[in-house]
Amino acid sequence: MRINIPHYGIDLRVILLAISDHLPYRKLIFGPKINDRADVVVPTIKSKFTTNPKNGFLVIQYRTRKVKVPMKIENRKMSEETIDIIFAYLERIKINYPIP
Repeated sequence: MRINIPHYGIDLRVILLAISDHLPYRKLIFGPKINDRADVVVPTIKSKFTTNPKNGFLVIQYRTRKVKVPMKIENRKMSEETIDIIFAYLERIKINYPIP
């Protein structure tokens, strides 16, 4: 028997939308703790990951993986389509899920 219970992670999409004006212009470190020297603290993520804009792409690094996402900028902010792609990738690697 399998029971589907939603995870209790904080909604990363809302956080990414809130900082959409910073994402295309500076490197950000997301961390689970305040003392990790993180720019953005999300208590429910497993471990640190970074976003770094380079040559029209947003490079997302989690542990040893690096993924390039093409950036679309609207009104000096990252577009919602790009944020949806980033969020889908972060959900796929289950970074915002509790550690079993």
